[in-house]
Amino acid sequence: MSSIAIPTTKTQQTKRQPFYQRLSFEETFWGWAFALPAVLGLILFKLGPVLASLLLSFTKYDIISAPQWTGLTNYNKLLGDDLWLTSVGVTLRYVGLFVPSALITAYAIALLMSRDVKGIYVYRTIWYLPSIVPAVASATIWRWGLNPEFGPINYPLKILGLPAPRWLTDPDWIVPSIVFISLWGLGNTVLIFLA
Repeated sequence: MSSIAIPTTKTQQTKRQPFYQRLSFEETFWGWAFALPAVLGLILFKLGPVLASLLLSFTKYDIISAPQWTGLTNYNKLLGDDLWLTSVGVTLRYVGLFVPSALITAYAIALLMSRDVKGIYVYRTIWYLPSIVPAVASATIWRWGLNPEFGPINYPLKILGLPAPRWLTDPDWIVPSIVFISLWGLGNTVLIFLA
């Protein structure tokens, strides 16, 4: 059996340079010039306040006098504060209810929206609309809807003779109510699953 030797050229033997090394100085300069406002904004308005808050958390500071270094004293007080522990518990309860229900609901809706049905674009648009409603309008709608006296959600319960929960004032119902309200704006998550 004979073998055929294929001559290699110089271009095949040279290593290709990484993209950033192939850029000219002018291209690099203009790239950074256009990115600079966004980078400065990120540093000044995002990273700066986070670092300042972290440093101030180790001090006693009341805005009027100079900060006094206290070390971990603030964190020791925080871990012993019942109100903080309660808020952490409520946050964990919210996350434990919202994340699974949001993912399951958004995935199920995305599965339904991925079907080739007549008018599917209309359904997708209708489903996405709550995501673009301003937060103030959405909060007003839900406050009215969950009103224990005259809200449309409690009205059928009263007709059936069932007790109407105080959705937004009862400690047992507030977290599930907020989770339900948060599910209202799942349009973005559905879009991610549809992609």
